Amino acid sequence: MRTWWQIVDVAETDPPRAIVQGLIAEEETVLLYGYSGTGKSLLALELALAIQRGQPFLGHYVTSRARVGILDEESPPRRLGERLRQLAASHGIAAGDPEMPLIEVAGGHRIDTPDGLGAIWELIRGGDLGVLIVDTLRRVHGLRENDSDDMARIAEAVAWLKRRARDELGRPLTIVLIHHAPKPREGGANAPETMARGSGDIFAAVDSALYARKVKVHDAAEGEVEEVVVEHAKARWGEATKPFRVRVTAEAGESVALTYMGDASDEVQQSAKAEQYVRDTLAAAGGAAVPRKRLIEDARASGLAQRTLLRVLSRLKELGTIEPIRDGRETLFRLTSDGLL
Repeated sequence: MRTWWQIVDVAETDPPRAIVQGLIAEEETVLLYGYSGTGKSLLALELALAIQRGQPFLGHYVTSRARVGILDEESPPRRLGERLRQLAASHGIAAGDPEMPLIEVAGGHRIDTPDGLGAIWELIRGGDLGVLIVDTLRRVHGLRENDSDDMARIAEAVAWLKRRARDELGRPLTIVLIHHAPKPREGGANAPETMARGSGDIFAAVDSALYARKVKVHDAAEGEVEEVVVEHAKARWGEATKPFRVRVTAEAGESVALTYMGDASDEVQQSAKAEQYVRDTLAAAGGAAVPRKRLIEDARASGLAQRTLLRVLSRLKELGTIEPIRDGRETLFRLTSDGLL
């Protein structure tokens, strides 16, 4: 047992430093989550590369250099290798450069068994890691995601790894867990803090949470483009960073670049949410037309302003993504063939 002032002294003599300024501090457990195809694994690789090399994350967020390891139980090795090459090319990194994150792919590692946890610790100790990224959380355990007691066991295992790093390596360990989210729910609020799949204990156990979702935005030069909005859904020890936009640019299989595009304003976020809502609702209708009145009512239930929805409907109509259909005095909407792509 330590006194009040002894704990204060620890904070003053050895304060936590930022691993990624405004987003991740050392020794935190971080949840990076989003639904399938959002780009969360790509964001994690970009994050690993920036921290390992001490370069700004996305060219914007200052990092503190640390040795990074990636435990990937999600990706086929050949596909992952292709993506690693493309990312290195986008940064101008020469083949064979030694200053790169360490990666363990498809090793069958488990965090929910004593032997599995011990093997993960050996990766951390052997690589002298300061940051461990796990892709994905679901692939490293056989427990029930919706069971709070089972997810509490995962939190205990993560805490054990961090304590052992302190005890044996004499320094903090930061752990980033990549996790899935369900598709945005039709008629639901879809607040970021509710979108981590499984028990609420998963979200409750982490110190910081970054929620990634895809949006369609209109670019003056390029027309309609896809971006990723990242929301700092949880910041236990400080103020959350404003949501920001990331654009992914791929060039003929040769490179993949992630670029910071600035803050996602409230207007941009609301428009993006409204657009995703319209696309998902019309897609779920399976080609059938959905009444405008129903779209408006369900949007209100989801916390979207009617004027935002109407503006998005007008823009999607101009882009040829949706088409209006008259049925007497009522207007209905359905996705066009372009909108289904």
